[in-house]
Amino acid sequence: MTLITYISFSFILFMFFRGLIVIYKLYNKKNFVVDELKIFNIPLYIFYQVLALFIIGNLTIFLNFFFPLKNLQAFYFALVIVIVFFNSFEKFNFKDPYFLFISLIIVPAILSVSSYGLKLHFDAIDYHLNFQYWIRESKAVFGLSNLYIGYGWSTIYDYILSNFWLADNFIFLHFVNLIFFSLFYSFLIYNLIFSENQFLKIISMNLTIFGLLDNFGIGGGANGFLNIQMISKPDLSTGVLFFICFVLFLNDYVKDEYKISNFIFLSALSLFAFQIKIVSASLVVLLIIYLYKILPIYKLSLVIRKLGLLFLFFLIYLIKNIIISGCIIFPVSFTCFETFYWTDKFTVSSFSSGVSNGNFALTSFQDINIWFNSWINHAYNFQVFTNFLLSFSIILLFNRVFFVQRSSISRNKATFVYTYCLFLIAAFFVTGPTVRYGYGLFIAIIGVISLKRFDYKYKNLSKKLESFYVIFILISVLLTPRIYSYQEFIKSPFELYEPIDSTQEYLQSDSLKNEVDIQFKNSKCFIAVTCIKNKDYQKIKENIINSYSVYYFDEKK
Repeated sequence: MTLITYISFSFILFMFFRGLIVIYKLYNKKNFVVDELKIFNIPLYIFYQVLALFIIGNLTIFLNFFFPLKNLQAFYFALVIVIVFFNSFEKFNFKDPYFLFISLIIVPAILSVSSYGLKLHFDAIDYHLNFQYWIRESKAVFGLSNLYIGYGWSTIYDYILSNFWLADNFIFLHFVNLIFFSLFYSFLIYNLIFSENQFLKIISMNLTIFGLLDNFGIGGGANGFLNIQMISKPDLSTGVLFFICFVLFLNDYVKDEYKISNFIFLSALSLFAFQIKIVSASLVVLLIIYLYKILPIYKLSLVIRKLGLLFLFFLIYLIKNIIISGCIIFPVSFTCFETFYWTDKFTVSSFSSGVSNGNFALTSFQDINIWFNSWINHAYNFQVFTNFLLSFSIILLFNRVFFVQRSSISRNKATFVYTYCLFLIAAFFVTGPTVRYGYGLFIAIIGVISLKRFDYKYKNLSKKLESFYVIFILISVLLTPRIYSYQEFIKSPFELYEPIDSTQEYLQSDSLKNEVDIQFKNSKCFIAVTCIKNKDYQKIKENIINSYSVYYFDEKK
């Protein structure tokens, strides 16, 4: 039942975005064939589900300015039905039905097995679920981060997930995460089997090897490849979007071919990645380069006009940040407006420093040996980073043996790409080198290995290698769910699985066991103990202004 439910969920999102394109075509009286649309010479329908979540997330942020999300369930249900219905106005005309079957059925079916044995993430108990419950029960709350600074982290991901609560079963929250994993594998499979783009094909080959090597090595494996995360964490989705933006940029940059449609698409995915996690802000460098390249071809006014909707989404997202924390970008304290009386810039700054220190951020080069020993011996860092270096070396050697540079890339361009990667590595260590924060970085670095190698060295081996890769990627997909997930699936294959409720387990942890139940008159708490966490909560006041709650500190107390 879980398999069928996830496949259906993915298919509805697919049809939702396709329906939006049909509506656009009919309204603007365009003459294109919807199912033949391509971006970067890749079928657009590969991205339908993720783009649907992008639209739903931004719409949810906007509507929450005026309504509690629980009041919008009937609206969303009707909206989805109407938009999906518009698919009937456009005949299905897919050129690669076999790929479509793999992308919409095979890959989702395998990945859905990962739902079994899954439990809520610690951060879900700590703040994600409480924030999602709050926006479900209330419209926008000013100064919400004053009740618990963690609410300042609220991203578009929380707004998306808040639409998919199914009573007390949070399985659909995991399904949202799987949408991004499905996109990742669909992207690799298309480029490996169905595409003639040698650059993206070889990158996909390298990522397939990287995924396979993730299952071997020190400690049994784990090399920084994408992993199934516990429910409510967005690191996987950020990593997938970052990687795709990076390699799509490289595709045009290396070939020196630029299109405004590619730039708009790249901007949309980059914005989505940023809205999920601010570490993706580094993608703006690539967007600036791409914009510089297309301005001689297209007028700036045309580019701005086509970016209009994305500018609106970005503005709404920043307004949401200001409402919740008083900061344009949380937790970057210099973006906080102290003129707003609900802003607590000092707490934001302290929180930012605490997060960096807690994640072993490299903030000083003094005592670097002590820092390195502390970081490398923390958790699984030694295991993962050693395995990553081993995997990188194996893939690099493989590329030197089997691939050769057939297309030229200028030294200046290669230098820029390598410099950008060094910048990403530096940013990773300065902001907090935690493995899950580096998913996008790790797979991007593996992608760069093939920057100068676009073709096979031995032509007679090319078909045999591609056949092996089909097997490798199938094995990689099959190994994505853990062994215990397959075991749980075998026990109850026909039930809609309900994830393990790990609330009490985490509430007994050292960091949460001393928390107490604090509630205000209008507070909306799902897990009361972790809902309001502020040692100075007695100083917090609430104002009601035109039915909006504003939480702020009364400095007189």
